[in-house]
Parts: sequence; structure tokens; C-alpha cells
Amino acid sequence: MEIAVYGLIGYEGALAIYEENRAFLDARFPAFWISNFLKMQEIHHYRMGSFACGQALGVSIRNGGLYGALWKMCEALGKGCTIDIQQVPVHQDVVEICECFAQDPYEIDSKGAFLIAGEGLSEKNIEGLTVIGYTTDSKDRIMLLGWDEKKNERYKRFLTPPHRQAKDLKDRERYAESAK
Repeated sequence: MEIAVYGLIGYEGALAIYEENRAFLDARFPAFWISNFLKMQEIHHYRMGSFACGQALGVSIRNGGLYGALWKMCEALGKGCTIDIQQVPVHQDVVEICECFAQDPYEIDSKGAFLIAGEGLSEKNIEGLTVIGYTTDSKDRIMLLGWDEKKNERYKRFLTPPHRQAKDLKDRERYAESAK
């Protein structure tokens, strides 16, 4: 079964970060960059709609972000997954804002975006729908990252349950504060 994302990953969370830290981010980034980031909201709301994709399971990507939604979906299906993180549709603007505050764009709110699991999603040709991976019969939830030249294989990261993600986020925040 294929797993796809519909919508923008992390945009709502990045927008909330921007609203809370507007003065800092306006000083850090050029005005045209901020303007382009804010225009993504129009695209984001324009894309939201309905479409038919046959028998599928859909999960809203809200609290816990993409990682939390993947965990919930795998729990509901009783399966594992393999996800190619490089296929996930996240804008560089979202990544830049998240990096300023030690946030992971895959763990922040993606209100309006959905994670969908179903057969033949890659054949649907639906604007805004991106296949990012597939389900597996094992219980492992694997994220494929960049390429390891030494081992000639992809780097892998195992997804952690949502209750651990909150602890990992607090650890990253403490690290970011100590680095200042």
C-alpha cells in the first residue's frame, strides 16, 4: 500500500513560529523572502479540496506533525512503513524558519495537510498529492534519509512514538538554548 501526503508539510507550524517571532525573523530574512513565505498561505488554502482515491485511510497531519501522523496511521493499519524523507513536500522556507528555533518541520503542525494510505495512489495524478513511501508487514517505521557513500546505502532512522517526540523536542530546545 502506498503512503502519500496531500498539502504542505509544516507550513501552519512555521506560520505560527513566524507570528510569535515576527520582529526577529523580519530582521533575519529579506522582505521579499518573507513575502514569498506568506504567499504560500494562499496556495495552501487554494489546494485544499476533495478528491476520490478509492479505498484509502486518511490521517490529518496536526499535533505531532508528519511523524505523529505516520505513527497513528501505522498503528491503525497494524503495519510498519518505509518513507523516503527526500520525497516529502516541505518548502525550504519552512525549513529555514524551523532551524532558527531548533524545530523539526516534520514534527510541527501541518493543519490542512493529510497523510493517505491506499493502493495505486501514484497513478491518480492529483495535484498536491505526493507519494512518499509504502506500508510494510513488519512493525518497523523506517525513514530513509540521505546516501551513505561508505556503505553504499541509504541512511535510516527509526520513527519514535509520539510521546517520545515531545521529549526529543525538549532535548533539542535545551541544546539550542545552551548553544546561544
